Amino acid sequence: MRLLAGAGFLLTGLAATATEVSAQTPSPPVVSGEVATPVEITMNYVNGDVQCGPPRARLPARDPLELRVINRADRIITFAAPKFFAATQHIESAGFVVDLVKGGFTVAPQSTARVLLRTPAPGEYYFSCFEAEEIPDPQSSGFLIVVPAAR
Repeated sequence: MRLLAGAGFLLTGLAATATEVSAQTPSPPVVSGEVATPVEITMNYVNGDVQCGPPRARLPARDPLELRVINRADRIITFAAPKFFAATQHIESAGFVVDLVKGGFTVAPQSTARVLLRTPAPGEYYFSCFEAEEIPDPQSSGFLIVVPAAR
């Protein structure tokens, strides 16, 4: 499914399972014919508080990206990056509905959510992780830093 930014999009929740030794490695994700670079954001509870990491992730501008948001906790956690998602292009996914007002989505306990997209123009885009009805704090927040692509 392909939808333009700002028009809404869906997100897939994935759970990896191992089968036989002969299982093939899946092909890398592709955005508009280009292989997407994987970037992971992890969420967990540390001393009873939600924490997201890394606090800063550097991404090349206008490149294909597979954003993997991994919830290692035993509770649902929300990931939000409203300005980042509003500025991205060529979003491809299926499964979850992203809240366009919050610019984020929930990730089930012990699971991974994935979004395929093209990174926006250079800039710093704030993200946060939090439990429903909670307010994010600095320990559960960070920046997706989009830098000019190398020439």
